[in-house]
Formats: sequence, C-alpha cells, structure tokens
Amino acid sequence: MRKKIFAIVVFLFLFAGNFRMQGQTDIKTISDSLVNIYKKELFQKKDTTEVKTGWNFIPFPIVGYSTDYGFMFGIYSCIWNFGDGAIFPNYYHMFDFLARYNTNVSGVFRLYYDSEYLIPNFRVGIDVSYMLDKAYDFYGMNGFESPFFEEKPHSYYTYERSMIRIGANIFGKLYENLSWGAGFCYNKSDISRGNLSYPDTKTLYDYYVSEGIFNENEKSGGNNFNLKAGVFYDSRDFELAPKKGIATEILFLGSPDFINLNETFSYSYLQLSINHRQFIPLFNERLILAYRIAYQGVLFGEMPFYVLQDLQTFFPVKTYNDGLGGEASIRGLAPRKVLGQGMAWFNIEPRIHIVDFRAFKQKFGIHVNPFFDMGMVVQPFRQDRITNASDNIYSGKKEHLHCSYGIGLKLHVNDSFIANAEFGFPLNKLDGTVGVYLGTNYLF
Repeated sequence: MRKKIFAIVVFLFLFAGNFRMQGQTDIKTISDSLVNIYKKELFQKKDTTEVKTGWNFIPFPIVGYSTDYGFMFGIYSCIWNFGDGAIFPNYYHMFDFLARYNTNVSGVFRLYYDSEYLIPNFRVGIDVSYMLDKAYDFYGMNGFESPFFEEKPHSYYTYERSMIRIGANIFGKLYENLSWGAGFCYNKSDISRGNLSYPDTKTLYDYYVSEGIFNENEKSGGNNFNLKAGVFYDSRDFELAPKKGIATEILFLGSPDFINLNETFSYSYLQLSINHRQFIPLFNERLILAYRIAYQGVLFGEMPFYVLQDLQTFFPVKTYNDGLGGEASIRGLAPRKVLGQGMAWFNIEPRIHIVDFRAFKQKFGIHVNPFFDMGMVVQPFRQDRITNASDNIYSGKKEHLHCSYGIGLKLHVNDSFIANAEFGFPLNKLDGTVGVYLGTNYLF
C-alpha cells in the first residue's frame, strides 16, 4: 500500500509541474501538505503516530506544461528540520529548492527558507533566486495603446532577461487575524534584445530604445533595491482551499535610489499594492463563490521599466508573478500583455463541488471552477513620450478592460493537495488566443 500511495503522489506532482513556489503562505501550504502525505503514507497503519525528528527531505521530479512557458522539466525538494519532534508535524526550519527548465528557453533556480523559530515570536522567510529568459514576452506599454501586429513573429515581442533576486520578509501578529509584515528585496536585471530575434529585424524592444521611451541608463536593466511594509487580515478557515473568510493585504513598497546615485536619472518611488480576496459559502458549502480584486500603482516618483511587471505582494502565488496576463492574473491572455505604471484587476469564480470518492484508502474530490477575469492599466507609463512615438509603439487607441473567461478542473487529495487544469480564452483576439495551465492549487 505504501508504494501505491507514493506512486499516486508522484504522479500528481508530475502532472502538476507548474508549482506555485513563491509565496511564504503558499510555501508553507505545500510544505505542510507534503509533511501530511509523508506522515499518512508511513504511519497510517500504526496505532500510535510515530514522530519524525531531525532532518528529512522528499525530492520530486517536475514535468508539466503551460502555454505561457511550454513544457517544464526539473526537480523540486522540501527539506525540513523537525528537531526533537516536539512540534511535529510542524517544523523548526524548512528549505525549499526548485530547479526548472522551460522549453520557451527559460529557467529558474530558487532556494527559499522559512521558519518561526529563527527569531522567537516572528516568522522569517528568505528567498534567493536566479531567472533566465531567452525570450521574455514584451507586448509594449499601456495595454491597448500598444499595437499588436499578428503578422509579426513571436520573437518581435521578446527580449532577453536574466535576473538575480535576494529578499527577506519578517512577519508578526498584531491582533487575532491581523498581522504585519516588513522586508526588503534586491534585484539585478540584465536585458538585451536577445539572440533569438532576427538579426536584421528590429524588435518592439528595439523601437522603445531607439525612440527614447526607455532611458539610456535603464535599457540594459540595472539594480533595484526596495523596502516594504504592510498589514494583512486573514480570517480564512483553510489556506489551500478556503470555504469561507477574507484575506486582505495592504502593502507599501519604497525604493530609495542609493544604488544608482551616479546615474543621470533617479528611480526613487513609492508604490501601493492592495489585494483583497473573499470566499462565500453557498448551498451548504457545495458552492464557494470566490473573488479577488487588486490594485497596484505608484504614489510618487518614477519606476524603471524593468521592474514594472512585478506584482508586489508578500504572498505571490506563482513562480512568475509579473504583469497582467497569463496564469497568475488574467488567464487566457498572453503573458504580461497588460503593463503600465498602475494596474487593477479582478477575478471571480464559483468553485463547485461535484463529487467525493475514496480510493487506495485516500479521500478524493472533484471540483470545477468556471471563471471570469478582467484588468486594465489605470496609470499609464510615460504616456507623453508614447503618444508622440511612431505607429510601432502607439496604436492611437484608448486603454479599456481586458477580459477573459474559462473553466478549471480540480482534483483534491485528502484536503492537503490539489491538482489543477485550467483553460482560459480572451474576449479580444488582440490579447491572445487560448491559455492552458496544468499546475497545482487555485489561482487565489
């Protein structure tokens, strides 16, 4: 039986290759899920629960697919320190490792640390990542104000980017469901037109550089350091698949430009991010109405273009959590199709409980979630320059809502793991064609 259960778990992880590996909350959810599966798989036949101690780890291969990044291959592993076992199945220290290659010629290497015991009475998360994208999607700024030429090859809408990211967050309790968080993040980005583009054909990125939309001191990337602080309220009954409750985050992020002081242009700014989610049970919890409304904008200052795509939150839900469009925001749209200095978006989906069943002494559940997503740029990026640019950069159209619809299928396993398949379709053909996402867990 042990081998059968373990085979099922491995199969589900192989199917769900696009892991949500960024957020502190989501990391804990995945880690706890693995601990619970490990615990049940090893000890369910015993009368008393055996307690794990010391260091333990489980490696998993990754094989998956999404239209955003192609096929994905790699390895993921969680390493826990249970100490003397006094708090098992909780852990004293956890290291999370991810190495993944995507067939759209990109990859990510990431090490994440999480603990409530490094500093007593506080939770600490530390992230060190390296991302390489040989064909990073770039469809221009300010949504529909940027023209889309169907006859252009995909390479026209890409540039090459590599990024090193180092960050740390600390969290503490204020009162009951209200908590605070603070942290920092350092990014070093290197950007070029890329060698996947036709050498004798200008890309959209080339036009933004040659026409002065991107400044000389930012066109090749640069250093960015930011400090963040905020509060969040969480009354959800269960993080992985809530049946009721509210989760709201208000985050301020400031970038004092003391790294690039020798440059001719300062990129100091203060940014505000608001993310509100609510889960409403209906029909005896056979249907959960879930929605998310979010906003991100600049209160003052100006941002370099290479950090605009970062959707700021203490709790990202995807490995790539950037720009509006794709599996992390507006499903069905091309990745980062909607990009500006300020953005707002909305997701709503009824999560319908279809059936429960048991197999291999495990509990399974099938759920479906039809969804509708929308978003738009509400604070344009350098619009005075863009409206005076050529037809390659400015379409002459006004920005308005970008919308998509679709459906998802979820397989719940023991209420501790969720395999996910989602299909999204944009309402406007200028936003893309179809999005297919095989992964884990819900979008929010």
